[in-house]
Amino acid sequence: IAILEAMQQIIKDCDDALIHAKPFVHEIVEQVIEEMTISKDLLPEWQEPASEVLVALSKKFCNDVMEELTQKIQPSVLPHFFVLQTMGNMATNNAYDMVPFLNAIITQTLTFLGLAKLDNIRWVIAFSLAKFCEAIQEYLANPDKASDPSVTTQAFSSYVFSADEVLFGSWLQTKEPKLRIAVIDALSQMVHIIDRSSFESNITRLLHGIIAQYK
Repeated sequence: IAILEAMQQIIKDCDDALIHAKPFVHEIVEQVIEEMTISKDLLPEWQEPASEVLVALSKKFCNDVMEELTQKIQPSVLPHFFVLQTMGNMATNNAYDMVPFLNAIITQTLTFLGLAKLDNIRWVIAFSLAKFCEAIQEYLANPDKASDPSVTTQAFSSYVFSADEVLFGSWLQTKEPKLRIAVIDALSQMVHIIDRSSFESNITRLLHGIIAQYK
């Protein structure tokens, strides 16, 4: 844990000098992901520092980090909690490099939504979807910074709508307040990505469901 915390601080402090670490980045990322995922149990005091190292590295080496992280996302298999949390935080910290990966990530997320039965994994899925949708909005709002200015909400709309149906139709009914808050936060970001006709056809149901939460 101390080594991981030191690595994170060094990465933050080095900033532009990190370019000299390029030959070693792949090896570092591999090792840190191994540290983060070697235990299937949630051990935040250990896994959180590893996740933060990856987020810090992704500011300069997003492709390298995602090349390894995406290998931990398999169709119809629940990923490790911290793999999703790391991707969500990476999207927040570096929208312009992350958005090109998000179509594939959100598509794969749909394949394991039905497998998520525990509140903690549902929470991190909702958390990451909220961060992904925030990143998409930032990316589209600043086409001059985007690596591919031709990207539009249409590329993500149908996949986000499918996720919205699960989160709103099922997960929002949970008795766990922390999960309900995460779901509402995700929905508040997802509505910006869903195409207007799908949104308008569901607006009454959505309003009734959200207003009911005030009870």
